[in-house]
Amino acid sequence: MLLKLLAQLVPFLLFQGAVLFGAAGTLDWPQGWALMIEFSALCLAISLWLWRTDPGLLAERMGGIAQEKQPTSDRLLMIGIMVGWIGWCVAMG
Repeated sequence: MLLKLLAQLVPFLLFQGAVLFGAAGTLDWPQGWALMIEFSALCLAISLWLWRTDPGLLAERMGGIAQEKQPTSDRLLMIGIMVGWIGWCVAMG
């Protein structure tokens, strides 16, 4: 499960960085780097903690933002949150 976790986390963080720095148009942005370092460290720390303490919850969280058994309203909410997050990153850039 640890390899699957890293296989999902690394591309997500790369995408996050691409959106953030792509919108900024430069890599010369110390605050952006600070955000990415903090966000990456917290994502990794929470994921490793869940891997150790509650693997079932980690497995469920790794299922994606829209899962089969979710009500439609939950799926739409999660998709809206993700679109809002990306929009916020673009606005910061």
